[in-house]
Amino acid sequence: MIQTKAVLIGRENQGAVQQLRLQAPDLAARLQPGQPVLIQTGWSADPFLRRTFYPTTLNADSFDIRLPLDADRGRAWLRMVPRGAELDCLGPVGKGFELPSSARRILCLGQGEAAWTLPPLIHQAAAAGYSVTLA
Repeated sequence: MIQTKAVLIGRENQGAVQQLRLQAPDLAARLQPGQPVLIQTGWSADPFLRRTFYPTTLNADSFDIRLPLDADRGRAWLRMVPRGAELDCLGPVGKGFELPSSARRILCLGQGEAAWTLPPLIHQAAAAGYSVTLA
């Protein structure tokens, strides 16, 4: 796990949900599908209280996180952070998903917000030639 700064380089509104693109080459290179990132959600109020985010997209030097509409004050703060802001991140946390080498078909099951942890695995499996189904 490393501590690094991620730069907010993109924001996309999808109804009440926001998708943020964070550029952090060192962290993005280490992330595997299913591994969360702990992000500080305030510059001064709660520097040690971080929020857990599972990237919904993994790129070579960046990753996306999803901000569903809720009453959490830290996520509300992230919704208002300007582009170009640096966010303090810790990660990757835990062990990511592993694709079994003997399998050829992968069934991914998810419900609600938890299902958004699966897209990076789905893209990785499809790129590796697996047949993938999401339900």
